[in-house]
Amino acid sequence: MVAMMMKVVTRTYTFTPTLLTQQQLLATAMEAGAPTAAGWKALCGLLYQSLQYAASLRATEEALKWLEAQAAAGHEYLGQCALFLKVIHARSLLKLGRVDEAEEEFGVLAGRCCYF
Repeated sequence: MVAMMMKVVTRTYTFTPTLLTQQQLLATAMEAGAPTAAGWKALCGLLYQSLQYAASLRATEEALKWLEAQAAAGHEYLGQCALFLKVIHARSLLKLGRVDEAEEEFGVLAGRCCYF
């Protein structure tokens, strides 16, 4: 009986989503005009975790622009999502060797001014 159930499940789900597949699905949804804060957050996090730092950097920049546009249009500003995206952005800068920019962003996130 378990073997029969496994056949049904394998017929229903033709693939097992891998990290790359999840990234492709999220990126396609974002490009197709279905952006959400949770979608941007998931995409940027997955890109960073899969060591695609340049792609993560670009995605976080686009996500932050989208969040700002949403806030300018009168929608709720999602500060926690923006904070997460800024941390991923700064960490991506650091991994790409752009230490000065990363240090400045981490300083702003830490609440101190970096203008010396």
